[in-house]
Amino acid sequence: MSKPLKIAPGIGERLVKVRGTKKREEFCQEIGMKPVTYGTYETGARKVPIEFLVLLRDKLEIDLNWLVTGDSATDAAARSGARLGENLVSIPRYAVQAAAGSGALVQEEGAENFLVVSAAWLAALAPAGARVAALEAAGDSMYPTITDGDLIFINLNFQKRELSNGGIFVITVSDRTMVKRLQVMRNGDIKITSDNPHYEPENIPAEEAQESIIVHGKVFWAGGLLRGIKA
Repeated sequence: MSKPLKIAPGIGERLVKVRGTKKREEFCQEIGMKPVTYGTYETGARKVPIEFLVLLRDKLEIDLNWLVTGDSATDAAARSGARLGENLVSIPRYAVQAAAGSGALVQEEGAENFLVVSAAWLAALAPAGARVAALEAAGDSMYPTITDGDLIFINLNFQKRELSNGGIFVITVSDRTMVKRLQVMRNGDIKITSDNPHYEPENIPAEEAQESIIVHGKVFWAGGLLRGIKA
């Protein structure tokens, strides 16, 4: 074990913020650590080693500068779902449009801002252990489920078995980022379908899927302007 880093006061409070609304046991299962050991870091009973900080960075994409220094400029970016007080959480909103059409190109990457929502509301919607991100849908291929301009929430921590069960995912295929229904067939082929019947389904052979498809996350919520109501 390496020597502990010189960490700014308040590391325990920042770790609590990283854990958010999750119970300690649930959070430790997610990062692969014993709750007793993790608890000593939160309470300050034991100094935090660099290996632990690297673990958080790799597992949760934590901003280590904020975690180590407590720099408030990076506080909101600590992680998706970071707790803000008792009742609110922040969700990173990425400057990416996921095409709900024939396939729009990604224009930008990286979180452009953060959405603040009710912790209770998000907990009721998001799967257990979810790491949440938000982005905008573009196009009409997923109509009426998702329409052009809808905001969608995705779980970046989805389980691989969910691909076999099917669902709506944000994927990148040949530099096109899209939101589509995705299912892994028994022979390993990937079936990509739209809810709008005007769009033909696409089948990616198993031998090509590993190289041509990136699955970013599973959609669990979508919303936007009310439909069918005149202003």
